[in-house]
Amino acid sequence: MIFSYVVIFFVSVFSIKLMAKLLNIKTSILSGFVLVFCIIGSYALRNSYFDVYVTLAFGFLGYWMRKDGYSLGPMTLALVLGTMIEQKFIGALKISGGSVLPFVTRPISLVLLLLTILMIVLSSLRIYRARHKTEAKN
Repeated sequence: MIFSYVVIFFVSVFSIKLMAKLLNIKTSILSGFVLVFCIIGSYALRNSYFDVYVTLAFGFLGYWMRKDGYSLGPMTLALVLGTMIEQKFIGALKISGGSVLPFVTRPISLVLLLLTILMIVLSSLRIYRARHKTEAKN
């Protein structure tokens, strides 16, 4: 294991100038290579065209979200953490016997739940006010 770290270190040190030259490649060319490698990687995972279609669908979804001004961060977090959060929630429900009362009767979970609701309400109010200011100016 230590040997692999040493090898990776020396490969990184000697290839850093080559990697820095990647910054000079045009974005249109680099994005084409990234697209090809993403499609190859999604197919290589399970040798399934379905995975390629899912990759393309999420690529178009990301393009549409960026084009319309949606933030990609929350969507990425939801995709990465969503499964884990769902599994933990199901585990918590099994421990409590299917009841959601521990989520509102325990002080820590109640405070976190109320803070979450507060953040959602404040974000919605901020968006609502920004839209009305824009409409009032027009």
